[in-house]
Formats: sequence, C-alpha cells, structure tokens
Amino acid sequence: METLEQFRIPLGDWIEAIVELMNTNWEPFFDAISAGIRTFIEGLTALFTLPPSILFIALLALIAFYFKGWKFALFSALSFLLVVSMDLWYQTMSTLSMVLTSSLIAIVIGVLLGIWASSSKKVSAVIKPIMDFMQTMPAFYI
Repeated sequence: METLEQFRIPLGDWIEAIVELMNTNWEPFFDAISAGIRTFIEGLTALFTLPPSILFIALLALIAFYFKGWKFALFSALSFLLVVSMDLWYQTMSTLSMVLTSSLIAIVIGVLLGIWASSSKKVSAVIKPIMDFMQTMPAFYI
C-alpha cells in the first residue's frame, strides 16, 4: 500500500534553494536594503529617545487625549511610566521604531501593488489569488 509521503512535493527544498541562490548572487543588493532600513530605524529610535521620557510620555498622552479621551490618555501615560520604571524605555522606543518602519514599508508596497493591479488586468490576475491565499493562510510560529 502506497502512502502519500511518496507523492510529496519538495516545495520547501525548492524555496530554500532559491533563497540560497538569491543570497549568494544578490548579497550587495540585500545588504544595501538592510543598511537603509537599519539607518531609518536607528534614526527613528534616536528621535524618540532624544527628548526626556517624561516629555515624550506627556506628548503621547496629549495625542491620546485628543483622539480617544482622558481615560485612554491616563492609561497610556501610566503604561509608559511603567515602562520607564522598569528601565525599558530605549528598548520600547526601538521596538516602536521597528513596528512603524515595517508598517510604512508594508503600506508603500501595498499601495504601489494596488495601483499597479488596478491598471493592469494581468497583474491583478496574479496578485488576487496570492492575496486570497495570504488571507486564509494560518500563521506559522517557530
């Protein structure tokens, strides 16, 4: 009796080979992108850690008050004060910089692909199934 393992498609092996090939041949390109992103993240982190933490917390609380009200502003201020009290301010601002950077990159790529797909039926035909698959694909945690 045959098992399904005999019909396994080595997709993971193929992707790993493609990634290895790209790493080998396009290393300067990837290094340049990495350096640019790293510089942007470090610049944001420096900007966020430039003012004293209490001043930045007050600014964030004012923004929270403006958009959500005093309860959210108070919660935000207390949460950030807790971060400061645990001496994790720099790490928190570094994480915030990474999240903002990755969100900005995702938005730029998404908008550009959306514009391209809206102007080309061929591009739309390629992107739409990929997006449908990505929406239904479960998250895999290592």
